[in-house]
Amino acid sequence: MNSNAKCDSNMSALAVLTCRPNSHPFQERHVSLHEPAKIGRSVARARPAPNNSIFDCKVLSRNHALIWYEEGRFFLQDTKSSNGTFVNSQRLSKGSEESPPREIMSGDVIQFGVDVMENSRRVTHSCIIASLQLFYPDGREAKPSGDGGTFSPTIGTNIYSQELYQLSQYLQEALHREQMLENKLATLQRLVQGTQEASEQGWQALVDEDRLLSRLEVLENQLQAYAKNQTKDNLKTELLALQDDKLNYENSAKESLRKVLQEKLDAVTKLSGIEHSLSNTEDECEHLRKICETSQNELEELATKHKESLNEVEEFKQQLSQAELSHKNDSEKIEKEKEELEMKIEEMQKEESSLLAKIESLQADNDFTKNQLTSIKARLESMKESEAEGSLDNDTIINTDMITKDSTVKLKELEEQIEYYKVQVRESNNRLNESSEKIEMSQNQLDQAQMDAVQHITKIASLEGDVAKLEAELLDTKRMLELQRSDAKSGAIFEVRQFDSDETINNDTDSSDSVNELSAISDNGGGEKGAAGKYIEEIQKLKGELLDAKRQVQLAKDEYNTMKAEHETLNMEYEIKVSQQQVDMKILQDKLQEAQQSAKQSNNEAEQLKSKLQTLQDDVNQLQHCSKLSQGSTIENSKGDLALLKEECANLRKRIQAIEGENKQLMNKYKALEELKAQLEGNESTWQVNLTDAQKDADKTKKQLSDATEQISSLKDRCSQYTEEINYVTSHLRETQEELNNLALRSKSIAAFSMVPLFILFFAIVMAFYPALSEITATSSM
Repeated sequence: MNSNAKCDSNMSALAVLTCRPNSHPFQERHVSLHEPAKIGRSVARARPAPNNSIFDCKVLSRNHALIWYEEGRFFLQDTKSSNGTFVNSQRLSKGSEESPPREIMSGDVIQFGVDVMENSRRVTHSCIIASLQLFYPDGREAKPSGDGGTFSPTIGTNIYSQELYQLSQYLQEALHREQMLENKLATLQRLVQGTQEASEQGWQALVDEDRLLSRLEVLENQLQAYAKNQTKDNLKTELLALQDDKLNYENSAKESLRKVLQEKLDAVTKLSGIEHSLSNTEDECEHLRKICETSQNELEELATKHKESLNEVEEFKQQLSQAELSHKNDSEKIEKEKEELEMKIEEMQKEESSLLAKIESLQADNDFTKNQLTSIKARLESMKESEAEGSLDNDTIINTDMITKDSTVKLKELEEQIEYYKVQVRESNNRLNESSEKIEMSQNQLDQAQMDAVQHITKIASLEGDVAKLEAELLDTKRMLELQRSDAKSGAIFEVRQFDSDETINNDTDSSDSVNELSAISDNGGGEKGAAGKYIEEIQKLKGELLDAKRQVQLAKDEYNTMKAEHETLNMEYEIKVSQQQVDMKILQDKLQEAQQSAKQSNNEAEQLKSKLQTLQDDVNQLQHCSKLSQGSTIENSKGDLALLKEECANLRKRIQAIEGENKQLMNKYKALEELKAQLEGNESTWQVNLTDAQKDADKTKKQLSDATEQISSLKDRCSQYTEEINYVTSHLRETQEELNNLALRSKSIAAFSMVPLFILFFAIVMAFYPALSEITATSSM
């Protein structure tokens, strides 16, 4: 086939359609694809041929589909067909709608139309199902690539339509089987009626023949009796012999009547047992019918649940899109905040530049004060303007006091801010600890869900094994029932024929044997029914276990969904907390930078104050040196001024030492805050790792739950198959019971008709010996 395909494909691409076993029969087709090939029903202008894709099938449309080759790919399109086109059990379009082109590959299974049944003639028309082989123009086969083709976005709807299509096929098959069974029942009823009529006619002919023979025998005996001239001794001997025969016949008749009554009682008891078993089977059938109805309701519920799940998937998609939009909005907000922070940084830089300008102005003031001090030196030298110089020194000291007061106020504000930030950091640590505890709880719950899923999978595997065992046992019971049914039919036919060949008393024993055999067969049928009942009970138990497994899986799903929601909420809370902490850390960093800048400014101011103090001390030393040379009156004033200056210098030194201690404390606090920041960053990385692990575990549990749902659906399909087989077995049991009842009626009629010749013979004997008896008893009319 491949060589022919390669020879034909030298000019163009080639498609080979091979018939499958469940398809409408057709020859293998080799279709050249140098132009689009039409697929349709046979008409007068287009007849089926090995080199086209026209089929003699009634379920196809005239223009059903198109197949063509274009740009290195093969395509199939449904052209508004009534019964649809399927590729790997997936319909290309809805009813009477044109489908988009679907890419096909070698090895795909293509189905044109569906099986259709005519109600008038009770005939099913099969569809076209073919396995496809495609060859490129260079002779290579168009095998599917490793990626498995494109994934359709509407796979959920395709799967749902595929399930509906399979359900419709199952329903059609069930209707077809039901119609076949009805036809078989009708033919069996006709055969039974024909056999009953033939048996009645045969019995009537036998009865008429026996009557005529008995009448002839009676007449012959009367003739012989009248023809003989017998003596009294002969008559006495004959009477004694006749009396003995009479007694023997009476005894035999009593025994035969007793046997017949016993057989009748046995048949009645067996019939009551069979009726009881029939009522039990009817109850079982009603129970199975209820189970079938419940299973159908479950299927409908599953279909509704599937629709709901599809709606949930769409809702989740919408939520994802909304989340993406919110993420975009958040990213935009973050960018805006970043820009605002950059603007703030620029403003801080401007403030820093302004502070530098202030520092320069302060340096200028310092220079100015130096100039003033030089002028003070000049004034001290003159010693005439000492009072003015003292007033100027007081002004400078007041200015230094104001500067130190401002620095202490700033330091207090910085300490308050740092304490506030410490409180915020502690609160954030507590929140992070709570979130970590919640994450650990969610991880433990996920582990428990995984263990439950594994247990459900093991239970499902054990249930599959039990179902396989029950399937094998059901097959064995089917075979045994069919064998017993065939044996019962053959035994009944053989007994009827044997009864037709026999003549008189032996019929009683044959009928009793047939009744015993029928009772044994019925007992066997009852045993088989008991076994079938056991199997049904086991199947019901398995169904109950399956329902329990379903409930447990549903509970696991609900737990997983709740855990997933909690996990998502924890993630959101964690992200919010992390973002808040990041913002707080940024604020803390900014404030720490401000504190550092203020500390630097205070250090600079302290250094400036130190330099001023040194200059003042130099001035004081000079003044002391000058005062020694000056007069006594000026010495007293200068000593007072020097004492005041010394006190102010001591106070300034103390303030400088306090400022340095506060700066050291601020540096230590800054280092502690940096360590806290590093710890928070490490905790953030560990929590991110834990979150990724939890997400992986959640994905694993999702996969396990999906596998469990698939296994449960397969078990449901098997249970539906087993229920169909059980219905089939119960129908066979009903047929065998009906046949047993018919055979019991036949045995009763055979027993009744077998007694008729005995009564006729007894009557003939009585009539033959009636004259002699009348003479003996002296009741004859002389």
